[in-house]
Amino acid sequence: MWTQRNAARLPMVIVALVLRLPIATSQVVARPVAAPVPDADSVAARNEFAWELLRKVALQKPDTNVILAPLGISATMALVHEGARGETAAEMARTLRLTGPGDDPTALLDKLQTTSVRPVEGLSLGVGMTSNGGYGVRITDVPSGSAADRAGLKPGDLILAVDGRPTRAKPRLVELLARGGPKVKLQFFEYESGRVLDREIVLDRTVEPAAGGGAPMSLIISRAIWAQAGSTIEPRFQEIAARRYRAQLSQADFRGNRAGALQSINTWLSDKSPGKRPIALSEADLEPDTRLFLLDHMSLRSLWASPFPPSSPGHFRTQRGAVESVPLMRQTGRFPVTRTERFDLLELPFARAGLSFVAVLARNSESLEAFIKKTSAAELNTAVQQLRPRTVDVWLPRFHFRSSLRLDGILAGMGMPLAFSTLAEFPAIDPKEPLRLSSVRHEVEIEVDERGTRAEAATAVAGVLIKGDETEPLPFHADRPFVFAVIVRENGAILMLGVLTRPAQEAGT
Repeated sequence: MWTQRNAARLPMVIVALVLRLPIATSQVVARPVAAPVPDADSVAARNEFAWELLRKVALQKPDTNVILAPLGISATMALVHEGARGETAAEMARTLRLTGPGDDPTALLDKLQTTSVRPVEGLSLGVGMTSNGGYGVRITDVPSGSAADRAGLKPGDLILAVDGRPTRAKPRLVELLARGGPKVKLQFFEYESGRVLDREIVLDRTVEPAAGGGAPMSLIISRAIWAQAGSTIEPRFQEIAARRYRAQLSQADFRGNRAGALQSINTWLSDKSPGKRPIALSEADLEPDTRLFLLDHMSLRSLWASPFPPSSPGHFRTQRGAVESVPLMRQTGRFPVTRTERFDLLELPFARAGLSFVAVLARNSESLEAFIKKTSAAELNTAVQQLRPRTVDVWLPRFHFRSSLRLDGILAGMGMPLAFSTLAEFPAIDPKEPLRLSSVRHEVEIEVDERGTRAEAATAVAGVLIKGDETEPLPFHADRPFVFAVIVRENGAILMLGVLTRPAQEAGT
């Protein structure tokens, strides 16, 4: 469990390749090469695969929470596709929506992964705060000894301007503080007295550490391949794996020492999840004739750009009509939203690093199952492109769950059955022995909640909103099943995709 919350975790994708008679691999150490920048067609193709995969999984499990990391799946399967030939390769390319030779899904993440882990120096009030519907920035928490505490600010106060420049939303306030230097002049509405005051304040200097140290966002992608000790893996495949996919290459004796191979894999997984409960494999995950084992591990943590006040009790109506008590997060603020005849799509930006959480609510009492059946990836892509900021009254349940899936049958049913059959062709992985895909296991854990502010501060500031000529806020009340995603803001590429049918479902299910 992280010490900082409102974060999303994406542990891993596992693919096991099987051959009959092993023979010798060598290690390859190669300099990684940058993948090409993805174009709009590549993003659309990747999103189409993600949506089709979610549709297959969600309709098979209509009352179950589902979370997928489709780019992780695409990356692992695209690496396997590098070794396929003939109709096997053609089926995989069609199913995965690969747009051309060397198409690497991880190109969508390279820039984010590089920039998200650098330490950042800045200036801060040292408080919890949230946008306030376009009318100032509301303080939700004032830690003792912070810059705001020294200046006498309290929870509920509204920051209206910095050095005479209006602050209509939190991102604008952060920008003005960074530009203003160590001492700034704040204009704020004092909640307790009802007065507008001016006050000089010396800001706190902060350093946000790299990934794993509490930064607003970290995205870490790791891949590894274990080949049967003594088998022959095509050198070209090893080079592609190491250079383009940045995969760590190792050996393991699946045939003679399955327990040792399992320990090696689980140690790697544990190392990628420091301080968290790692996902561990069992011997049942390694078939007796496993000869090549691939892992794709993706870890994401990101804090809200506009954190929620502490949640309060609310109700959530399931697909079957049952009403469950759940913790609901609520805030009214300025958020990008698209409203269509069939659904509403809301974007909640994450702090700093170019990713957003997107929630999609069906309208007109349409069930989630019917919505997923009728909606296309193209419709959702268009809705993302049409996002415009509006004042929105947001209700979002706090949730935390793990999804554990076997995807081999689903992927075969989506159009690539040859890869899982004895007719599979993977000569560019091992030219001497026949390989086939054995299993595709996908494990993802996600946690979404409000920022960890003190509950008493929220009680003091509940309902504080200065109104102007703004129209009534648009309601986005996710108190029923909905689709959610984490997207790359620059191009709309889907990093995570899921459905929430029951927020109260346990994290281990």
